Amino acid sequence: MPTLFDPIRIRNIELKNRIIMAPKTRSRAIANPKIVTIGLQGSASSSQFDDDQNLFRLGSYFVLDATASRRISSRVDLLVAADNLFNQRYGIGKTPVTTIGPPILFHVGFRLHLGNR
Repeated sequence: MPTLFDPIRIRNIELKNRIIMAPKTRSRAIANPKIVTIGLQGSASSSQFDDDQNLFRLGSYFVLDATASRRISSRVDLLVAADNLFNQRYGIGKTPVTTIGPPILFHVGFRLHLGNR
């Protein structure tokens, strides 16, 4: 029985043990000072195809996300985040029509710490 990370073959294409359509390059940096926790995450992808016959090419892209959080009580953090900081326009699909990735997004919320921590 194959495992999750075994290569698979689709027609004449052998797919190595990586998730299809996931960015090949992803990096992350996190700072954790006592005042605020700051995180940066970048995702990059070279061009790839959106179909099994390699007819619909998607371009390459780089997206940078950032988060900041601060503990406001023993069980609650205040969280602020921004996705796609440079507001890059990039294709994420072309079948049946071209689909564009999300623009810059801002999030504000709370993170609850449950349990015996």
